[in-house]
Parts: sequence; C-alpha cells; structure tokens
Amino acid sequence: MQQYDINTLNSAEDFTNSVFTKKDDIMILISESYKNNKIEIFEELCFTGKYVNGLMRVIKTGSNNPEVKSLDHVKKDLSDNMEKVISQIKEITLNSSVEVKNEFEKKYFNLIPETFKILSELVSDLDALKRYINHLKRST
Repeated sequence: MQQYDINTLNSAEDFTNSVFTKKDDIMILISESYKNNKIEIFEELCFTGKYVNGLMRVIKTGSNNPEVKSLDHVKKDLSDNMEKVISQIKEITLNSSVEVKNEFEKKYFNLIPETFKILSELVSDLDALKRYINHLKRST
C-alpha cells in the first residue's frame, strides 16, 4: 500500500509541474485518514477529485467539443461528484477534533461561491496527486 506524507505531496508537485494550493489541508486529510483507519476513503477521494477535475474541463470546453452531447448531464454529474467529495471529506474527518471539523466545515461545506472556488482548488490538487499515485503504481 502506498504511504502518503509530505514527501509524497512534494514529489507529486514535481511530477505534475504544479504547486498544490491546498497542501496543508491534504496533509490534514492524510493524517486523519491514517489516524482513523480511513486511508481507503482518502484514496477514493483522490480518484473522485481526478474525476471531478475532468468534468470541470469538459464543462469549460464542452460547447467547443462536438463529442459532448449533453452539458446538462455533465453538470449534474459534476454536482453529484462534488457532493461525493464533500461526503468523503466528512467521512475522513468524522472522528477528528472539533477544530479540524470546524475548519473543514468553514472552508469546504458552506454553500457560497467562495467555497466552490476553494473546493475546486482542493480537487485540482487531488487530481494531480492521483496522477502521481497512478504513475507510481505503473512504475512498480
């Protein structure tokens, strides 16, 4: 099983040529995942993040892409999977301290436009991390 730590995140940034904007929050999620025996949920969260990021790319380019038949379907899929990301974060932080729960609640779970932006940044980081994890799996 893959071990996740700050070195993993740094290597993922190098591999994807990106800078994680939500690295501290991902480290909290990693820590809470190990502490609460939820590492499989964290891995699912990375997968969902990668999927959501792909859906966001489809929506951005959808009107220019003749293969995209129904943007409404893609938007619904995006909405459903953003809810799944939130649900997975809640599951990982279920037994966390009040401070951690409150911080994630404030940042990611309020239904305001700023929350969507911040959640999108987290999803982008999770997408990059998942691409790096996939690279590691293929190279072993």
